[in-house]
Amino acid sequence: MTAFTVFNDVIIAASFARGTGLVGYSEYFDIELGENTLKLYVGKLPYRTTEQDLSDLFGQYGEVVSATVIIDRETGRSKGFGFVEMSNDQDAQSAMNQLNNSTLEGRTIVVNEAHDRREGGGGGGFQRRGGTGGGGGRPDGDRDGGYRDRRY
Repeated sequence: MTAFTVFNDVIIAASFARGTGLVGYSEYFDIELGENTLKLYVGKLPYRTTEQDLSDLFGQYGEVVSATVIIDRETGRSKGFGFVEMSNDQDAQSAMNQLNNSTLEGRTIVVNEAHDRREGGGGGGFQRRGGTGGGGGRPDGDRDGGYRDRRY
């Protein structure tokens, strides 16, 4: 298991083995935390875009802390959007202004400031909306909707 902690605004990682305590301690990362970092949403990406492609594209405007392409769990394919976090708010704003509505591999991409997920949101899936179930039918009890009376 690896745990991350912050010491003097620097991310530090420590490794633990189950039941034995501290096993290893890594060097300080080059990433400094601060209020100047800005996370960007990047949408309408070509499905072949990789995290390295995103990092290279946004790296033209400043230091990229992280670049992530969101992958569908079931298919293993890109969902066509991702996130880029840049170390400097001004660089992120510049990248957003220059890259929003620009073309990447023939597709017009969207770049704007990412927002935190809404609580309780997410997921799709099946949700029963009350009632007695069964559905279909007419108020007079004719469950097949009268189709049996039709002659074709």
